[in-house]
Amino acid sequence: MRELYLSLTSGNANDRDFSTSPPYFGINLNRCLGWHATWEERRCFLTFAAQFVKTSLLTGEREAKERGKLLMQLAKSNRCAMKNHLDICDKDLSQKIGLRQGFISVHRTKEKAINAQKEAEEFGEEAELLSRSEAIAMEPKIADLPLESPYFVHRKNDQTADCAEFIRGMIKSLQDDDDVTYDKTKGAVQSIDLIKAESDESMHRFEVKTSDGAINEFDYVVLAAGVYSPIFASKMLWSAGQACPIYPLRGYSLTVFTKPTSNAPFLNKGMTFDKMYCTSVAQNMVRLAGFGEIAGFPNYDKKSCSHSGPMVLEKYGTRIFGKDAVEKIQGSTISCYRPMSPDDVPIVGAVKDIPRLFLHCGHGTLGWTLSLATAHCLAQEVCDEFLGIEDRDSFVLPDGSVIDRIALSPDRFAILP
Repeated sequence: MRELYLSLTSGNANDRDFSTSPPYFGINLNRCLGWHATWEERRCFLTFAAQFVKTSLLTGEREAKERGKLLMQLAKSNRCAMKNHLDICDKDLSQKIGLRQGFISVHRTKEKAINAQKEAEEFGEEAELLSRSEAIAMEPKIADLPLESPYFVHRKNDQTADCAEFIRGMIKSLQDDDDVTYDKTKGAVQSIDLIKAESDESMHRFEVKTSDGAINEFDYVVLAAGVYSPIFASKMLWSAGQACPIYPLRGYSLTVFTKPTSNAPFLNKGMTFDKMYCTSVAQNMVRLAGFGEIAGFPNYDKKSCSHSGPMVLEKYGTRIFGKDAVEKIQGSTISCYRPMSPDDVPIVGAVKDIPRLFLHCGHGTLGWTLSLATAHCLAQEVCDEFLGIEDRDSFVLPDGSVIDRIALSPDRFAILP
């Protein structure tokens, strides 16, 4: 996030060559505060902006490193949680999701590569510098990268896979479990309202309305509605919205369909270059993703909001995978909105002012990287609520490591004066 602030005006997105790294971030204040935005959306932006200044811009390098270590700890534990799940479900699921070990980051200067290696090792990950020939041996498509004399870092423990296929497998395992009640409601949630008890306000219930016309009441709610989480929260209670200061970060995704070459994913290793991520989760599919734009909520005519992300992704995609593509690359980029927290750390836990309301959101671009680990944290908090346990101040992660609950808690965002 600090980097976002510093790079809003850098670079030239219209460059047609690859001699410089394209700009990664952008902001459109008109979309955040102008007539396109609703009052609720404007309030979400102002809440996010105030907390961003407080928790990111005004904090120092030490705090930023602590947040980085926390995210790396969650990522390592997330891989453990995924392995545990794969061990107990369909033995073919690992192949179905295209699970791959290792990730190669590509850098324009040797200094940046060395810093990336040191940073990974500082956070407890294994990383090694590679020569060009070693990198190409691991992933042959690196030879087609349009960067002049790049440097390479191999992160041995990182994993890539098809998250959609993994979730489908997880849902199937729940449906097949006789001990799990699976709600097959098909409608999207439209509203969540508090039904207050006359005798005791703490005994309220939640009324949830969905687009299929269903209305249900619940004693507990876990709010994990992506970029819309703060809107749902603030409509229940203003202070709940303050505890959920997330905002949409618009990015882009380009899927290139290629000629199948084997039963394995098209790429041997995932890679990142110029802050774009490139992975392959199927024998005939490669995905490029990147960019971070603060440009409001996804409720407007997309053609009326200019952006350079699709052009850059398609330029790189055509250069690297054009000869392998079986479908047109130009014009196939789609936008996606990630729920970003002000300090880049997910928001997980109970909302103090609304008993039995829990948040699980704010993962930003790291949903697949962190969400299994944070779900374990959420489960512990909900169970403690069931059992009336109030004195636990840490979470035990799937790999056995421990983190302070306040590091993820909505309580870390104290209401600003």
